[in-house]
Amino acid sequence: MDGTPKATRPRARDAKTKVAQSRMSVLELARELGNVAEACRQRGMDRTSLYEWKRRFWV
Repeated sequence: MDGTPKATRPRARDAKTKVAQSRMSVLELARELGNVAEACRQRGMDRTSLYEWKRRFWV
């Protein structure tokens, strides 16, 4: 071996992981913007759902 790192193949994600990461990305966007309503508008979702996810993820 020549000591150079090999490219690693990204792991396949299951459906539940994709959904969880999508939800977390909306929560992170809301935090970055400092505006929940704007984050929801950008992602096309309602604030009620965001607050429910927030309650579940950030207990």
